[in-house]
Amino acid sequence: MQLLTMIYADNGKYTEAVELGKATIEAGKEILGPDHPDTLISIHNLGVAYDILKKYAEAEACYQEVLERQVRVLEHEHPYTMKTMHRLIRVLREQNKLEEA
Repeated sequence: MQLLTMIYADNGKYTEAVELGKATIEAGKEILGPDHPDTLISIHNLGVAYDILKKYAEAEACYQEVLERQVRVLEHEHPYTMKTMHRLIRVLREQNKLEEA
């Protein structure tokens, strides 16, 4: 499902990507667990889709959720954690939340 979500996003079908992304996350949490790396990637990718749609509050929530888990599971220095931090800062700036960024 994650691959299909990315195909939708790559083809500009962001609304479909968001809906499928939500389903992918729920399945990932149930089957793999909420801290599994694949589940974390799915949450991150949903944040990216929201970001593209300029739904910054939703993107921020996704990035915050995945970042908390990535720090615990992968640690601060992991490339995925760093990528999520970068995206979160960018989304916070888009919302003029400069103090939080």
